[in-house]
Amino acid sequence: MEQNIQLQNNEPIKGSKNILIIIVSAIILFFIIVSGIIYFWQNSKIVSLKNDLLATRQQLTSSASKSEYKEFKLLNLKSEVPKNWSILKIPEMVGSNQLLGMPTGAIGKTDITHGDLNWEQVNLYFASQDIIDDLIQESKNNKYNTNSTWTTEIIDGIKAEVNIYPLDEQGSVSKGGTGGKRYFLSLPDNYNIKTLVIWKQTKGGSEFEAGFKHFLNNIKFSN
Repeated sequence: MEQNIQLQNNEPIKGSKNILIIIVSAIILFFIIVSGIIYFWQNSKIVSLKNDLLATRQQLTSSASKSEYKEFKLLNLKSEVPKNWSILKIPEMVGSNQLLGMPTGAIGKTDITHGDLNWEQVNLYFASQDIIDDLIQESKNNKYNTNSTWTTEIIDGIKAEVNIYPLDEQGSVSKGGTGGKRYFLSLPDNYNIKTLVIWKQTKGGSEFEAGFKHFLNNIKFSN
């Protein structure tokens, strides 16, 4: 009889322990769920903040980049050049079945010159007829151009044949047009101007080369 009474007295204790375990487990589970919600909320906020900062940085970079350049328009060509570059435009100097002695336009890091090579200058020659094949053949037949190489580049969707002049024997730039490039472009038939030759006279410094690359990458042609 005493043993039965003792067993009956232990049942409430076991029940109380089970309830306590359930309550503690529920509290722990609650804190885990709340912590998870807070973690994911904070993480999404951090990601959103990073995206906002990245977008702001890109906008500032884009604005700063645009402020470094100015518009360049000549006949059916439009692009951008560094703000501190010199520009020369002679729109009436357009050849017909040959290129004229004077360029139609020129851009450069320093003052534009003619008659002598300017180390950091680019000349633009236009002709109303498509004479690119003749000009390329003439360049290839030039006995002073035997060491140059040829490649192709795409400028505003148009393939340009590019003639690259080597550096001198010391691997540097000299007054022989070393490191220069000529871009030969045959423009579409529906354009009034059919021929464009871009002549980068020599290989310039890193700042000049970056400006020239920006000019090429932003060229747009129109009628």
